[in-house]
Amino acid sequence: MSGTLEKNHSKNKKLWSKRTSKIIYVQESLLKDGSKKAKKQRNERKKECGNELKERTEPREPSGWDTRPLGKDGVPASDLRYKVFDEMRSRGYKGRNAVAKMFGVSGAFVTKWTRILRAAAEAGAGIRNACRALPTRPPGKITSPVSDAVEEVVLSARKKYPFLGPEKIRVMYKPKASPSTIGRIIKKLGLRREHVPYKRHKYVRYEKPFPLYMIQIDYKQWADGVYSIWAIDDHSRMILGHRVVASATAAAAIDLVHEVVSVYGPVIIVLSDHGTQFTTMHADGEHVFEAEMEKLEIKHVMGRVKHPQTQGKIERSHGSAKTEMEAVWGGKPETLEEYGGAIGAWIEFHNNVRPHQSLDYKTPSEVFSENMIGTDDPIWTEAVEKERFRSASC
Repeated sequence: MSGTLEKNHSKNKKLWSKRTSKIIYVQESLLKDGSKKAKKQRNERKKECGNELKERTEPREPSGWDTRPLGKDGVPASDLRYKVFDEMRSRGYKGRNAVAKMFGVSGAFVTKWTRILRAAAEAGAGIRNACRALPTRPPGKITSPVSDAVEEVVLSARKKYPFLGPEKIRVMYKPKASPSTIGRIIKKLGLRREHVPYKRHKYVRYEKPFPLYMIQIDYKQWADGVYSIWAIDDHSRMILGHRVVASATAAAAIDLVHEVVSVYGPVIIVLSDHGTQFTTMHADGEHVFEAEMEKLEIKHVMGRVKHPQTQGKIERSHGSAKTEMEAVWGGKPETLEEYGGAIGAWIEFHNNVRPHQSLDYKTPSEVFSENMIGTDDPIWTEAVEKERFRSASC
């Protein structure tokens, strides 16, 4: 019995050894074929590089890659390429890591530019010409994160709207660049906005399921004798109407709600703060705004006292208007009439031009139009009945 086991073990060992040897042979063959193929590709690339450099009689215009500071000394990249190649040539094209350490660049940089400039020297082309980077990507793609064409787009966008971030520039102007590339260009051009870092708190994103389910209204004071009030749709963030007045009154707020209803249709809920324009603080008093909302069959809801987050959408729109209005309008308003023009221009920009991050980079007017439903829709009817039940149960 033991002899049979030893015989089988020996047989299995031979089969395993034979199989392992075959695998190793196949792997070595593949490696050899791969190295030959890689060598062939390098030679073809070298020949192609040399032919392209022969046709170049004068250096092309420098790009962002050519002029950016590199290495320990921060010299322009095109000059550093020549210095690296010259050092490698003096060493007989050996000691890549030592050269990389000497100039403060990566080993890949030394390898790449030694290959290009050596091909240029062997082809009889000017080495200085070759220091202006050959295109290393297919035509139509950006050759560097500081491409001149993209820089022009980003510069014009930031000059017109200094508050736009990289993602919104990409969506609005569609440059051939990623948001991170646009961000690097903004940094390079010195156009980054100064901001005070703040601790980000966790929050629950909330919005009503369709337009006109709820609108938020609030006043904002811009200067002495200059107030604005607007109504923003909770679902789409679209500003449905506004007023610029000399004083904050209930009459202007009522007039604004009437305008929204006449232009867009019935509204289920109006959300406001506890301002005296919207409510009364004593239990038995009747307020004109509340009475008018009852006539319009609109439920009036107020946020918690000293808790502006309840009206977060309209509060945020006020902050955006304060930051962006002068750039959109093209100056600083001084009079009531000028504030009217400036705020109107910003609301047009907010509704129809600038994409909104919370709306998957669509504009508020797009979302409002796409998701609008009729009052005869069962979803609308169900929402009205639900809000009426809540009112009766309160």
